[in-house]
Amino acid sequence: MRISILILLLFVSFSTTNCGKSKSKSNTKFNKLIWSDEFNGNLVNPANWNFDLGNGVDGWGNGELQHYRAENATVDNGLLAIEAQKHQPKLPGDISYTSSKLVTKDIFEFKYGRVDARAVAAKGQGLWSAIWMLGANHSIVGWPRSGEIDIL
Repeated sequence: MRISILILLLFVSFSTTNCGKSKSKSNTKFNKLIWSDEFNGNLVNPANWNFDLGNGVDGWGNGELQHYRAENATVDNGLLAIEAQKHQPKLPGDISYTSSKLVTKDIFEFKYGRVDARAVAAKGQGLWSAIWMLGANHSIVGWPRSGEIDIL
């Protein structure tokens, strides 16, 4: 049985501007594009993304049942599709559910700016589509000290 398209990302981009002193924060415009992924080609771009693999038992997981693997993420026609799958029979290692988790850790970080993303989140019992950002110092200070911004 397949549960299709956990998250469908059309594009992700980060914008910044000179964030010097301003009399009014409402006058700040973040219009200089500093990073984007339009998901061109037919593979996840390793210059933009790393994969978290496994199930996070070493500290980054939240007790999810799924096992993260790269093959659940595909790129086609400018779209990134992350597919949640239920496996019957189970995969080796007693794995019933798989998905994919992409991160920009050690590839890209920024301090100020705007994040634009278009995504379609899956509906269904047990699915928790999410896009979030953690502080670049997460591996040093942990969560929640590193901060978290939830996008979806």
